[in-house]
Amino acid sequence: MKNTKFARFASALVLTLSSLLTLSVPLVHAINYTCVWTGATDLKFSTATNWTGCNSVAPQPGDIIQLQLKGTGTSTYALVNDLGVALGGVIIGSASDTAGNTNITNYTINTLHLAAGASETSTSGADSFRHAYVAVSALTLDGNLTINGGRGLDNTDQNNNLAVPLPGNLTLVSAFVNVASQTTILSYRPTGTVTVDKDSYYGYSDTASSTVIANSGTLSVITGVTKPLSFGGGLGTTNPTLNVYNNPTISGAVTLTHDIDVGIPDNQTVTFTGSITGAGFKIVKTSNSTGTLVVNSSSNNSATPNGTQVSEHTTTTLSDNQPTTSLSVSSIQTVILDGTRSSVYVGAGGILEGSGTVKTQLTVYGTIAPGHSPGCMTVGTGTAGDAFTIGNTGTYKVDVGGTTPCTGYDQVKVLGAVDVTGSTLVASLYNGYVPKVGESYTIIDNDLVDAVMGTFAGIAEGGTYTNEGTTYSVTYKGGDGNDVVLTVTNVDASKLPAKPNTGLLLVAAHPMISLGASVVAAGLLYGASRRVKTVRR
Repeated sequence: MKNTKFARFASALVLTLSSLLTLSVPLVHAINYTCVWTGATDLKFSTATNWTGCNSVAPQPGDIIQLQLKGTGTSTYALVNDLGVALGGVIIGSASDTAGNTNITNYTINTLHLAAGASETSTSGADSFRHAYVAVSALTLDGNLTINGGRGLDNTDQNNNLAVPLPGNLTLVSAFVNVASQTTILSYRPTGTVTVDKDSYYGYSDTASSTVIANSGTLSVITGVTKPLSFGGGLGTTNPTLNVYNNPTISGAVTLTHDIDVGIPDNQTVTFTGSITGAGFKIVKTSNSTGTLVVNSSSNNSATPNGTQVSEHTTTTLSDNQPTTSLSVSSIQTVILDGTRSSVYVGAGGILEGSGTVKTQLTVYGTIAPGHSPGCMTVGTGTAGDAFTIGNTGTYKVDVGGTTPCTGYDQVKVLGAVDVTGSTLVASLYNGYVPKVGESYTIIDNDLVDAVMGTFAGIAEGGTYTNEGTTYSVTYKGGDGNDVVLTVTNVDASKLPAKPNTGLLLVAAHPMISLGASVVAAGLLYGASRRVKTVRR
């Protein structure tokens, strides 16, 4: 009897299986597929006809979805993920997506759930994200995540970081994630180890237990670091790089298996106070770093001893014409610009001199001193947006040695907007020049009709400025109505700077030199007369 029942059950099971196979209904999703989105029917993930490569069904748990970026023109599609499953990863783009592709598809996804061990891959590298985005409103991560290429997923509004908890490790290979200068992407907050490998960039997260910056990897730090950092190894070949902002202190233990480069911006300092392990390896500033590196480690056996690395001030002369190239002058630089540049930014502490031309915008937070004592610099071509701006930490240094602009005194010629709000004026007499009451100097020749914005610090319209025994009245409405003009109103001879010591002044000040010179001259004349007499004999 039992055998009969079993036989009937087995027969029914076989019949059911046969029927299912006949109807071509998959019993199980035995392997994980890569499901390519086509959007053939609608915008829902659950619609099987929207996918190819998925075994004729919608994506199942562990499947990878691929969103191709190429479309007709620039289009954005709001996809609805109604699957309710944890996927194995996301592929962004396809082999046909290139940097020059002008037909772009942008996607937004309401929610996305990635299983532990999932990956995000950009098939055409960072180029995919230069031309399109895949934005997710809500992202859930179950565990370890690997990002290959691109910069991960964006958040929907494209304006603010969206912090996503990651209960595991994060590995980056040729990826750009949460970089300090990129504020539109998701901020992954892993609890495990972050590995920043070949050609990858990552903004530091203090939730990670430790961070490894492999060769050719870059870590950006905007706060203090208390967790361990390791540098070296991995797939790259160049030095790992640490870029710092906001004067951070690195108090976590540092392990070196390779030399590292540290990028430090103008007027910034990074301080290492934690232990440093890495015999034979160095911590050095990048070649373009202008900030300060301080190593004050409690335990340090690296090739970089405790101490301070401060870059020396340099002077560079640029005489070539590069009208499409911008220039930035750092706090440790004096640049003499006698050629042409598109735009120039002078940081606090930096100095710009010379008689060159800035085609569009000259912005000064350091010092501008036109010419070669004296001289003129030209800014703008009259195009909208051209401007000469001196910030509230900036200084305009004017040498006055005569009444003719460019040869007698310094001047900036501007074909654009002028803004001097809160900046400092320093007018100095040059080469012993003694000004006369009534003389005027047009230190900013504003050739357009727009008014000068703002005033120098402490000098209102019609106010006075005094330096080196000379008092000037200052107007921002001079010349043809919008020039900055200094006019001498008083000269105190007792406070004028001493004249330079020429040869005559030196002799006048030291009569013994005159006497000595007379004796020598007499001796020479006597010798000459003796020679003449000898010849006559």
